[in-house]
Amino acid sequence: VSLVSMERKKPRWIQKLFTKEDPIGIHKFLGVFVLLHFAFRFMQMLFGDPSAGFGTRLGKGPGIIAPLCLVPHGLLSLSSLIFHTVPR
Repeated sequence: VSLVSMERKKPRWIQKLFTKEDPIGIHKFLGVFVLLHFAFRFMQMLFGDPSAGFGTRLGKGPGIIAPLCLVPHGLLSLSSLIFHTVPR
């Protein structure tokens, strides 16, 4: 019995989720933040605030937090450039 066969193999979905290209998980963290932020803004819009916290047409603008929460959306797009794809 070899030592390799004694190790418990990781499920395939974990192997695909944790790659060498993103060892510290920046892309995964940003992805989770963006999904939660989208859900939060969507619920905010559904339940009473049509501007989803980004201000109104009456001149009441948003605070600094709402635009800053959009930065991870752009960073998620940029972090996708670290992945290598193989042409088929």
